[in-house]
Amino acid sequence: MTLSKLETEPVGRAILVVLASWLAAGLVTPLAAAPATNGAVLPRYGFSQYLYRLGRLADCYFTLEEEAPPGIYATPTYLVDIPSFDPAETAVKGPEDVLALLQRKLPDHRAWQDSGNPAVIHLAARSLLKAGDYPLESVVSFNYSGTLDGLVSRLQGITGGAIHSTRLIAISQMSGPDARTTVDIPNLHGSVRQVLTDSIPLSSYHRILWEAMWEETNGRFSLRLEQSGPRGPAAYYRGEPGHGPTHRFSEGEAAYLLNPDDPVQHTLALQFLAQRMKEPNHAQARWAMLYLGRFHVAGAVPLLLRDIDYRFTSSAIATEMYPAYFALLREGRCAISPTLAAMRTEADERRLLLMAGTVLGVDGIARGRDEIQQQWRAASSEQRPRIHRAVVSALDASGPLSGRAVKTGL
Repeated sequence: MTLSKLETEPVGRAILVVLASWLAAGLVTPLAAAPATNGAVLPRYGFSQYLYRLGRLADCYFTLEEEAPPGIYATPTYLVDIPSFDPAETAVKGPEDVLALLQRKLPDHRAWQDSGNPAVIHLAARSLLKAGDYPLESVVSFNYSGTLDGLVSRLQGITGGAIHSTRLIAISQMSGPDARTTVDIPNLHGSVRQVLTDSIPLSSYHRILWEAMWEETNGRFSLRLEQSGPRGPAAYYRGEPGHGPTHRFSEGEAAYLLNPDDPVQHTLALQFLAQRMKEPNHAQARWAMLYLGRFHVAGAVPLLLRDIDYRFTSSAIATEMYPAYFALLREGRCAISPTLAAMRTEADERRLLLMAGTVLGVDGIARGRDEIQQQWRAASSEQRPRIHRAVVSALDASGPLSGRAVKTGL
């Protein structure tokens, strides 16, 4: 098939879409290594591959908003090659550091940290943000229960078709609409961009959460939205230079995914968590929490209870906001007795709410209420009203713990 036929024939255009996706994902690398710096040859990175690496290092996530290129051979930003990954860039500690890098490297785009969900960095072409009636800026309010693909369909109806999902291969993930992840979130409110972002269970998702392409179809402009879907297989993290069979817990997600259920690793996770939570920057601490909960390490429960109100970010999904709470839920029955004992004396309302949520989440409403009732009887007269308020709030169908991910890839 000639190059011209690739552009005009349906099959040819599909091939180009696939090749573009592979290029963006870093599955193929068309360019040679970057020039040497101080005698070292630095690798070149596809844009998506660059964001994946930054996201893992700084434990942050991205959304992308682009204009459709004018021709099939045009190069949109998501295919732009990053000249190198400077060794200094591996020192990023959090989203703020990544934000500064992106603002410097992509002057034609606005990069900003989500004010409500600071683990997420939005990246958008400046030309889009100047447009009137830009769909992602529309404010919406509704309750939602269903798949994330269905959420896009709901937004499509609300916006009169200005946003629509796509069945094509996604820009960077080779994944279409997410029909697997299921959420149950009352009282969604905010811009369409905010709703799309806050509804995603970050801990089970790719680093690029979703991508939107502003395009013209039959004389009408609309946003084609492509969701990344749950994180791919753990093998994605294998094979990076210098990685052995296990990972340091300072590497975060890779350690959570790949380190085995082993007493030595349990101890390393506990040591890392105890030290990291004493530091001003708690980078990667949530992955150690989730690792310990995943393997039901009973010795971690005191640390998790100590840090139960540590907030990683803000989200419509409570377990994404509070990773220690999430880890206690995954610990299961071994977390119940220590949590109940802590409830008798805990004065902080938020911590008490999360403890009540842990007991009710692990043991179910009927059994959990009976267990908490026993602690209520043993508590002081001053503590009893606090316990009562915590249980009522935890059971509130639209309360602070009501937003949840029903099914994820975690």
